[in-house]
Amino acid sequence: MRDLVGNALSDIGARSDAAVSHAHTVREPVTDAVLRDTPARPDYWYGHGYEVSVPLDDERFARFVADGRSRFAGRPDVLRFIILEERAPGIGAALTDLPPGTIVNRERIFVWRSAPVDANVDDARVTPIASDDDAAWETIAMLLAGDAPTDQAAFHRWSAARWRAGSRSGQMHLVGIRIEGELVAYAGIAIAEDGSLARCLTPVTAPAWRRRGFFSACMRELQAFAFACDLPMIVIAAEPDSAQERLYRSLGFEPVSERTGYAISLVSGTTSSPANASATTAFTT
Repeated sequence: MRDLVGNALSDIGARSDAAVSHAHTVREPVTDAVLRDTPARPDYWYGHGYEVSVPLDDERFARFVADGRSRFAGRPDVLRFIILEERAPGIGAALTDLPPGTIVNRERIFVWRSAPVDANVDDARVTPIASDDDAAWETIAMLLAGDAPTDQAAFHRWSAARWRAGSRSGQMHLVGIRIEGELVAYAGIAIAEDGSLARCLTPVTAPAWRRRGFFSACMRELQAFAFACDLPMIVIAAEPDSAQERLYRSLGFEPVSERTGYAISLVSGTTSSPANASATTAFTT
């Protein structure tokens, strides 16, 4: 991870993104950035765009906007592309000229540094989710999609299928809680190829079972797993100053950087994108 001094940029968000998406998102160094492209999902705007490696100002931002529009304009199914900047906490770009329809998302990146996890009797409820457990994976796909429209649901089912493949290969590890045999909550991590970190996948608890500590129980189990496997850290993200952030802090996560994503429209009048309603929950599923 780059040292965060002054306006220096961090790359921990991008590195943890790659832990989840390396199998389907192509990353290519370009001038002052890493270009990301996800050919399998043109509707996934977090999968198309730039991870910048220089602090943004209006001039640089305009250059990335122009380059992205030129690069992705010939892809009719790509509705938006993303420009991502990650800096030290409290330091953000002072941009004054955003294109009309730009969606701005800000998230705080947190790290739990591997340490022994205190045993908790409630954690006995948590069990691993096997890659051959068809019923569990069907439930994960449904929980991840939630009440999303059909086009979003298709994207989330695709994400669940990727996680299952990662679970089968050992690159991902998911745990869950079952009530009377039915999976009602899950959480998981994706492990970087070099073993330097793990990234939390988008966790979901069924609406009827929320506020019962199920996520915390699952996360403690994942932390114990990471410690046992000598993983140095788990990375997760939250909306700044949110209840989600307070929960993560209570589980030992500490803020290390803040990331701003600028989703630039390629379609006149576009204000949303079908495949990304919940993509920022754990900054890209």
